[in-house]
Amino acid sequence: GSACLAFREGWLSRRWTTIEVARIQAVAVEAGPLDRWAGMATLAVDVAGTSAGSASIAIPYLPRAEAEALHARLTRSVVAHAETGRDEVVTPSPTG
Repeated sequence: GSACLAFREGWLSRRWTTIEVARIQAVAVEAGPLDRWAGMATLAVDVAGTSAGSASIAIPYLPRAEAEALHARLTRSVVAHAETGRDEVVTPSPTG
């Protein structure tokens, strides 16, 4: 199978979203003024086949360094898939 990005959200009502790396079109780190002040960021992942202008996954409240590291790993995986047709495994680092 293909490598995937999986994200779970919600506290009372949980929802899992899974996206194949092959469908990822763009990855961005976003931070508003309050996010920057708090050292936080949102990782936004745009996916083929979704409505224009909406990120398929937005992972909020990440420490800025973690968002940037995940951005770099996802970008490497997307580029590797585009160049070789094979997936580079993206394993998120455990958070404490």
